[in-house]
Amino acid sequence: MNNYIVMLSNYRRILGEDTGGKACGLAQLLQAKFNVPDGFVITSELQQIVFDRHSILDLIKNEIDKIRSNNFAEISNTAKRIRNSILNVKFTYEELAAINNTIRDIISTNDKYTYAVRSSGSVEDGFLNSWAGQFDSFLDVRDEDVPTYIKHCWASMFGLRAIQYNSDILINKKLPSFSVIIQKMIYGDISGIAFSVDPITGDASNIRIEAVAGTGVKAVGGQETPYSVVLAREDGLILKRIFGSQGRVELIQPSILRELMDIVLKIETLFNTPIDVEWTITGSKIHILQARPITASQKLQKKNDTNSLPDILDYQMTFKVTGLGFMFADLLCHGFGYLHPLFICNKGEFLQYFTNERMEYAARFGHRWLSTPGGFEEYKQEFIIFHNKSFEYMKMLIENILADNVRIFYELLYQYFIRYSKMDFQFTNLTFLYAKENHIIAESLNNISVFKDIARIWVNAVSINDDCLLNRLLSNLSEKFKVSIEDMQNYKISEIVNLFDNEYVSYEELNLRKDASVAMSNGYNIKYYTGELANTFISRVKAIYESQASADIIGQVANRGEMQYITGTVRLINVDYGNLEQMEKEMLNMNQSEILVSEFTSPELMIACKKAKAIITDLGGMLSHAAIVSREMGIPCIVGTEHASRSFKNGDNIRIDLDLGTVKII
Repeated sequence: MNNYIVMLSNYRRILGEDTGGKACGLAQLLQAKFNVPDGFVITSELQQIVFDRHSILDLIKNEIDKIRSNNFAEISNTAKRIRNSILNVKFTYEELAAINNTIRDIISTNDKYTYAVRSSGSVEDGFLNSWAGQFDSFLDVRDEDVPTYIKHCWASMFGLRAIQYNSDILINKKLPSFSVIIQKMIYGDISGIAFSVDPITGDASNIRIEAVAGTGVKAVGGQETPYSVVLAREDGLILKRIFGSQGRVELIQPSILRELMDIVLKIETLFNTPIDVEWTITGSKIHILQARPITASQKLQKKNDTNSLPDILDYQMTFKVTGLGFMFADLLCHGFGYLHPLFICNKGEFLQYFTNERMEYAARFGHRWLSTPGGFEEYKQEFIIFHNKSFEYMKMLIENILADNVRIFYELLYQYFIRYSKMDFQFTNLTFLYAKENHIIAESLNNISVFKDIARIWVNAVSINDDCLLNRLLSNLSEKFKVSIEDMQNYKISEIVNLFDNEYVSYEELNLRKDASVAMSNGYNIKYYTGELANTFISRVKAIYESQASADIIGQVANRGEMQYITGTVRLINVDYGNLEQMEKEMLNMNQSEILVSEFTSPELMIACKKAKAIITDLGGMLSHAAIVSREMGIPCIVGTEHASRSFKNGDNIRIDLDLGTVKII
């Protein structure tokens, strides 16, 4: 084998040569028996030989001052001259023969492949800067065209985007070494990216996987909004999913997601650092295309809460109805306390929320419970026995109005809600994803659909219907203590029991509760807000809903930054591969600190990204180019808005809410 050609499988040679971070990563993966496409590396030695032969380094040294200038047009023209000079270099017969012979060595006699030709610069895939997409990669390259595209990779060192990303490295006294990887092209059915820690929240307990149909170019480049899944590192359970451009399609089976997660975590262990992995799947076979350290992972900064009110963004609304009030919120705080609920009562409207963390708990619990043989049947029989014993007993309790009897009645009522809640969607909405792979889950879910109707009748008879046991109890208490039922529906449960000690709630407090109230539980204690605090909180929630409803654009926050709100002027620049010169002119005309709005970002838009005060894209997910670059550069970013580039025009003044992911013209 020629000195400047090394097989990726030759782990010791790869590490001993100056082959760049990407090649070293692939060699490590192959050495550890991961499924990586076969290939080889053209080391930086060939680059140096060819560049010396054509005096490329002398040309670069002569042009350094122009590259360092602040004149964009001069930089662009100089970079173009250098690129053209690199593209015009000639390989010797021996060099071409070595490359072509190596290609023949890695393919079977009767097989015909195309290739991926990719850069592996010494500056790439480091811990501080990924250089993601700054150097060119080429797919579907025919074997006879591989030498040409090697030169294209070299030339991309002096693409405008690479110069703008970090010009100091590229125009240093010594040109960075630059290798090129040639691998068999894999045509995936599904492809994407995985982060071994969630890059959005910085949460190491979860990993994030994003996927698109076909090859992964659209996922990495942000040209499509991917199907996004958050998995629990502990057990591989799906905790959250967001549908993308494909619509409500479950792109990957849970078992494949789990297998992919296991691979990613093994790679993380191998590299001994949080990792970003590009992958593709053919049939059910997972191929690893690249792995590199995560260069940026920032926890979303949250606004300070000066009055200790809860942040509604920490909750998910699960239920909305009219007609329920303060007492029912207190009742459910006891019955649903383990889900850390929050209830809003406002002018007859009743809203129920559970925390995001407890929603994840419910997803885990639901999967474990419903996948256990006999788990649902055991729950069902226990609920039946409880109801058969409790219903008649509760009837007896309300006929004999004593403090202890009322206390016991409510304790039993809590148990009805606790048992019934196990069949609500927070326990089943993600578990059903596993039904096709697990017949126990499928059977359990079918049984739930039948039994839930029966249990609902029981709960209604106890607490909801007009003639329910709870209403009968309140009627008897009203008569005994001369408190109207309307007033009593604004008592806490403990305050109802205190009536037996002649302790009444003041009319002033009752009126506050009738007007508006908030109740919340952390599983141990219940907090109540009435009066000004309740109205302040409800107004805040209402403002969020109104902001979302009136927003011109809503997307996912890929990087929040330090401030909740950003205002600025729109600069609309879309990637146009058919007219890159015009795109460069548009970037030249872009003012510093404008807000870049684009269908998607790509390395070609790096100049605009660096100028931008914020980035907004139609497409892309949390692991797309725009998202990764924004986190590396500390630029606020919203992705997956669907139509921002068609909704705004140059010069529009807009306001971004980086808590909600909303954008509005002001």
